[in-house]
Amino acid sequence: MQTQETAEDVLQIARAGWERYAEPLLREVMQHLLKPRNQWPPEELIDRGLSTLTNAAIVDRRVQDLPPAARKLLAVMGIARLSRWRVGQLIAVLATLGHAEGLTPILDLLKAGLAQPIFTHEGDAPVAEFEQWIGLGAIDKAEIFVHPAVTARASEVDLELPTLPTRRIDSKARPISDGLEWLLRTAAVWARVAGDPLRLTQHGLLFKRDLQKFQTDDLLASPFAEQLITLPDVGLLSLEFAQSARIVSNRDGELRHESAPAIWNGKLAAALLSLSRGLLTIRNWDPLTGHLTSDETCVFPSVILPIFVLLRSLPENDWVQAAPLADYVYSRHPAWSSLLKKKADQSHLWVEKTLLGIGYPLRLIEAVQEPGGWWFRLGDIGRSLLAGQAAREPDHEFNQTLIVQPNGEMVVFRQGLSPELIGKLTRFADWRTFGSACTMEVTATSVYRGLETGMTQADMQRLLEQHGTRAVPATVLDSLQRWSSKRERITVWASATLLEFSSSEDLDSAFGRGLVSVRVTDRIGIAIDGEELDYKHFRLVGNRDYESRPQKCLSFDGDGVSFSVDTAQSDLVLEAELGQIAIPSPTSPGGPRRFHMTPDSLRLGQARGFNISELEQWAVDRSGEPLSAAARLIATGSNTPALYARKLVIRFASEAIADGAMQYPPLSGLIEERIGPESVIVSEENLPILIEELKSVGVSTAQEEQTG
Repeated sequence: MQTQETAEDVLQIARAGWERYAEPLLREVMQHLLKPRNQWPPEELIDRGLSTLTNAAIVDRRVQDLPPAARKLLAVMGIARLSRWRVGQLIAVLATLGHAEGLTPILDLLKAGLAQPIFTHEGDAPVAEFEQWIGLGAIDKAEIFVHPAVTARASEVDLELPTLPTRRIDSKARPISDGLEWLLRTAAVWARVAGDPLRLTQHGLLFKRDLQKFQTDDLLASPFAEQLITLPDVGLLSLEFAQSARIVSNRDGELRHESAPAIWNGKLAAALLSLSRGLLTIRNWDPLTGHLTSDETCVFPSVILPIFVLLRSLPENDWVQAAPLADYVYSRHPAWSSLLKKKADQSHLWVEKTLLGIGYPLRLIEAVQEPGGWWFRLGDIGRSLLAGQAAREPDHEFNQTLIVQPNGEMVVFRQGLSPELIGKLTRFADWRTFGSACTMEVTATSVYRGLETGMTQADMQRLLEQHGTRAVPATVLDSLQRWSSKRERITVWASATLLEFSSSEDLDSAFGRGLVSVRVTDRIGIAIDGEELDYKHFRLVGNRDYESRPQKCLSFDGDGVSFSVDTAQSDLVLEAELGQIAIPSPTSPGGPRRFHMTPDSLRLGQARGFNISELEQWAVDRSGEPLSAAARLIATGSNTPALYARKLVIRFASEAIADGAMQYPPLSGLIEERIGPESVIVSEENLPILIEELKSVGVSTAQEEQTG
């Protein structure tokens, strides 16, 4: 997904393109652009070339020197107000406007120095000719960059557009969108990505799980407040808009949220312009079929741009239907008719869906329905984007636009929403529904998200009070306080040195001398002053790799619940683990640290998420032995009760006699259970019979004397 360039990016991109030229090609290009009289070195040529791109007088002369097709190409770029363009897209747009010269107009711009290639691979050999660069990137993926100062000088070139059938519609009550629909949906995308960044394939596409998640997202796909027409895969289109407006961005193969998107800092018109430019960067969506796979061709930018150029050419009070717009582009575009399988009527629906489903909510166009169908003309954002006219801002501001309920749910009325308020609310509350009245909910997770983006509890409370129609319920204020205090207990250091001492006394000494800034445990401290630590103050006995497997550092006693710690092998992670499941035991002077587990300590550990399976794995990792039966007993207990009853025990003189009694039927039938090598259990009622049977086989009995 292409994103819009900031002013800071512009000169750097142009410089990066020229720096990849082989020197002969660079001098040839600068000869056209600068017409230098001296043999300047390449670095100076590039510096002078960058200065020339913003020199209106020189650029005007160079534009006039271009062939007509190249001038029209610059004019279209100027109308769209974008700097980055795919070569294949430009070829299709030029063909639609009546110029089928292919690459020639683009090569003319590159050779004149008015455009630069965008290189996506580092380390390639310098480019000696432009055809070589096109071959490396392939036409459908290769991109060029044109400085905005250059396109601005060509925006009034005559494009020789046709005269379309129009009519004037006198209606003072034409509906105009509030412009919030796509802002709200991209805000919801921000929240989704903030909670779960999206991994991308090597081709920069979503994996199947994330693709399906956005296709089936009920909130993103919910009906618009003004539902003039339905669109497919609105969730994925919202994601494309969010990327183009830099609400989310690709960082190291993942789509991640921006902590403070610039689109939320300005007024509504500026936000709508930012989203509208994203129409020309859509790569994987179509208004008829929705999501497009990597194998399917996307013609959306190269079709919608000529449509808007045609709308721009109409007098301000003239309205046009979708059919003549679609017919003009359909008959000239090199790929659109084949993708629609030669069905011209589908092109009418394609244009109508785009204008009603995207253009109208963004205020790019105005639409009115007459008995003969829908009629369109540019809206205030469309005229601002394509013709530089001023856009309309809301006449009134409604500060009180929220109703906060005791359960944390909120009703948000659209009349009072602005990009800034949408952004602030999205940081610490979740959107639940969109409509004329939207709903949100404040949850622990959403509050943590707000804190992570720099908001404080006071900021959240102040926002709810400032924009609420009534006092914020006490239950909500209490929740904000509790959730914020939990989150603020966590301290994050960008970098620090962790020091483990052999005793708490050594740590106290280092802390007193200012060598350690924070005590973590009774033996471990952190130096966080940001300066290089002077290790001459310490006697180092080793270092620790916290990314390696846990070290074996525990020795369990015979009781299975008491253990000692090998300080040389222990680490900070063990300290956190011990704090969850064990309590300290008395330690002899100079001896190892000792701990023991109790039913209470293990129950507390389970309440904190340290379950029995993790406890068993912990025992193996830390001691090399499985969890003892005693520890498992006090950790889990038993759901089956232990039974007790009064029984009589007979202990024979030898194991052999006990074996015979268990096997001989007259005796075994009287014995209930064998409980040892020489002992068995019998009931009181069977005892006399058993004594007589034993006497019959020559075994005498006697009652054991009680001791104590």
